[in-house]
Amino acid sequence: MFVYFIQQKGFLDGNPNYLADRMQAVREQAGKGHFHTFYRQFLRRLFHEGLGQHKKARVTDLTSLIGDVPYLNGGLFDVHELEVAHPDIDIPDEAFERLFTFFDAYDWHLDDRPLSSGSEINPDVLGYIFEKYINQKQMGAYYTKEDITEYISKNTVIPHLLEQARERCKVAFDGDASVWSLLKADPDRYIYPAMKTGVIDASGKVVPVSVLPDFVQTGMNDPKARMFERRYNLGEAVFHVAASNGQTQRGTLPTETWREYVERRGRCLAVRDKLASGAVKSADDLITLNLDIRQFMQDVIDTCTSPDLLRAVWQAIVGRIPERAKANEKFATASPSSTPPVARALFSSPRSTCWNRSTKPASTAWKALSRMQRNSASRAKPTSSRCWRKSGTIIRALLHLQEHHPAQPLRRGHHGRGGGNL
Repeated sequence: MFVYFIQQKGFLDGNPNYLADRMQAVREQAGKGHFHTFYRQFLRRLFHEGLGQHKKARVTDLTSLIGDVPYLNGGLFDVHELEVAHPDIDIPDEAFERLFTFFDAYDWHLDDRPLSSGSEINPDVLGYIFEKYINQKQMGAYYTKEDITEYISKNTVIPHLLEQARERCKVAFDGDASVWSLLKADPDRYIYPAMKTGVIDASGKVVPVSVLPDFVQTGMNDPKARMFERRYNLGEAVFHVAASNGQTQRGTLPTETWREYVERRGRCLAVRDKLASGAVKSADDLITLNLDIRQFMQDVIDTCTSPDLLRAVWQAIVGRIPERAKANEKFATASPSSTPPVARALFSSPRSTCWNRSTKPASTAWKALSRMQRNSASRAKPTSSRCWRKSGTIIRALLHLQEHHPAQPLRRGHHGRGGGNL
């Protein structure tokens, strides 16, 4: 099931129908009367010698049989104890044919779309199966859901990008017009919706205390009154506020008590005031206050009007993505449904007049960079150049220059047709 999942995304020799095609190819290659079974002649070698073994350790003739497949550690493709105890075990091809037909009835995907029907299988399902299959106690392997991995990754990767960009372009992070002014201009944008529930309404106004029950209003200001108030401490908090669609919605979180709501309300308003005062000016503050750091990074890119800041962000990211030009282009032109918001902000440029897939990439890239440099050299206002106001144009230009001119690396002091240093 795991192999069927990764084949659908082209991870096995670039073929989304890898298993069925290999079964047919192995049959034809062996010839009539010499083909044993798909399991013994192909699958066992794919599992144990291919997916379960480093590429350097594989025998030379294996590639012609299984093609280009990755090494996947974790023990899933190790030799099973049943295979050791029963080396002559076999599985008829008909079983796999029926299994493939069964799997084809499902929709396999890698993104975060919610399961809208019973015919969709996402990584959560495979993670659960993998977790139950492996020896957790021996290997210490547990499947971690995306809410935890997202929290860990975005609060690790994005602060690094911000710090790297700050080192390369200090002026963009200092002064009243720095990127931190985005937080001050619209504090509510960077507070998570769950935190604002029942505290800040759809119009951006603070929900008045008067809508809360009397015993809650009393308990909020009188510690003695709330000390023995069971409804305040243990009762589920339920009240409703106006929603953006003109209807009403619940103003508390599921299972939240009134005590918890009051604590969250105070915390939310305190963070909001801190943002509005301009006191948040570091990535550490964004993490400490549990703010939407990914939205902030995306806005930094979207509102970027400086080629220096744009170049600094680009340089910070290049060190964290594959350096081959094709990998860069694939990353830059990924479909919107599968590209993270921050990456989409960097690589999208719907209004750009400097980029057109029908033109020669190298020529277009030179024009874009040359215009950017001329405007910068003439001290033109940032808003006067559509070419580098839109970050996606320059990012694509740089990536395609790297692809079409591999012998001329992009670095300071490199001279191009547009003249001057890039």
